[in-house]
Parts: sequence; C-alpha cells; structure tokens
Amino acid sequence: MKKIGLVFILIPFFAQADLSASSYYKCIKDNVVKYSKTNESADSIASAAVTSCGSVLGEVLKSSTQFMNASAEAKSKFIADMKAQGKEAGIKYAMDEKLKN
Repeated sequence: MKKIGLVFILIPFFAQADLSASSYYKCIKDNVVKYSKTNESADSIASAAVTSCGSVLGEVLKSSTQFMNASAEAKSKFIADMKAQGKEAGIKYAMDEKLKN
C-alpha cells in the first residue's frame, strides 16, 4: 500500500521534471557510450555512468517542489529508485553499445 501512495505522490514530480529527468537519462547514455570503450561488464559500465551523473540527478531533484517538500523517507526512496532505474537503463545502453562494436 505504501508503494501505491508513493506513486501518487511522485506522479506530479515526473510531470513537472520530465525534461530534467530526460537530461539525467541522456547523461547516463552519454557516459555509457564513453565507458563502453573499456572491456568492463555492462553492469560496471552502468554503475559508473549512474555515479558520474549524480550531479545531474541532484539538479533534477532540486527543480521539483514536490520532491523538496517530501519527507526524508520519501526522498531517500525516490533517489534510490531513480538510481536503480538509471542503472537498468545504463545496462541496456551498454549492451546496445557492445552490439554496435
């Protein structure tokens, strides 16, 4: 039930920060392309890309009044979810890059 409530709280965040969220995923993709030149695993590449884009994620979050007004627990959960989703996207981007080469 908590997850459903969190979804309804975060829906306005996604609507407001859609362009910013897309800049976060673009940052991840750009870093994956850069790191894919190494022989690291897709998981390692995705992790490095997510870490490299931490400042972009911070800007996305600062631009959302809903996020800024959320409880500390909701903020922590949302940040963890964004990083996990970023890593999943990063793994897919890394695998796509490996197929290109």
